[in-house]
Amino acid sequence: MTIMADDLTAAVEELAPADRPLMVHVSLRSFGAPIAGGAETLLDVLLTRGRTVLVAAFTEPQFGLPAPAALRPARNGIDYAKFPAEPLLPEGTAYTPGCELINAGLGVFPATLIKRGGAVRGDHPLNSFAAFGPQAEELIAAQSPADVYGPIRELAARGPDYPHRSGPQPDDRDPPG
Repeated sequence: MTIMADDLTAAVEELAPADRPLMVHVSLRSFGAPIAGGAETLLDVLLTRGRTVLVAAFTEPQFGLPAPAALRPARNGIDYAKFPAEPLLPEGTAYTPGCELINAGLGVFPATLIKRGGAVRGDHPLNSFAAFGPQAEELIAAQSPADVYGPIRELAARGPDYPHRSGPQPDDRDPPG
């Protein structure tokens, strides 16, 4: 069995309101069957009806450095043996929002989003977020060195009553009488 775009569209229409930003963290394997067209199809479906998709686009494996041996407290939840002995990138390589590097552990979906023309990515070198859609610029603009998770805060601020809409809505009519 293969999951088709129409199947995804039906599920998204039921679960995700139009004109709203969504934060997506997904394993395509968790669908239990392949998606026809893979991550591109899933992204296309999520972007319909004015939705904006926000993803984590972290690069800590590429640009993070393990703490020096003298500064590694015991029992702090980090297995330092898993860190590479040498940096993964050549010295002098710098993060830029357009670098297309991403933590492979985040999966193919955010990697697909950041490579799509028009995607907006934050400039934090370890914990950037990326978005695509009509609200992408606004969400990503909320990130700064002092507010790394600003895009999530901004998305949460656009909760269920977020008034992002185009054109008159039924509740905008003058009350009868």
